Amino acid sequence: MSYLGWPSLCLRVADLEASKRFYQEAGLTLLSEIPGTRALLGFGGFRVALMTFLDENLINVRGGDVPAANARLRSAFPALEGEPDFYEAAKYDADADGCCWTARDPDGNAVFFDSNVDETSPAGRARRTREILDGAIEELAAMDAEESILAGLRALREASADPR
Repeated sequence: MSYLGWPSLCLRVADLEASKRFYQEAGLTLLSEIPGTRALLGFGGFRVALMTFLDENLINVRGGDVPAANARLRSAFPALEGEPDFYEAAKYDADADGCCWTARDPDGNAVFFDSNVDETSPAGRARRTREILDGAIEELAAMDAEESILAGLRALREASADPR
């Protein structure tokens, strides 16, 4: 089975600072920000992107095989519209060249599949592995997990070398 990516929530916000403050008070940590445009917050493995430029809220699926996601979902739901768009970074002001596709679930909710070469490369996969381990450590530590479990995850985190 192809890796279809990791999901996160993207919310359209009118007041980025107020929304950012709300989610920080709710326990999320600011992970990155483009002032006035976008803020990425998270806790454990959960991520929410607050964006001033979205037309609607959506689920963003990153780092996977977009054409495979399209084929798999189209096989199960033949009426799905759209085709994957292979793009150069400049087209969407993206970090790198990639591929994207927007699907609609049966209730009309937008699901945006988007991956770029920085996410699908060996370095990108190694970085994502470390992010997953960091998220698991953060969430389990907050739950007062057994120290032996945390130590094992920390050792795995340290062992995951960056191939760059």
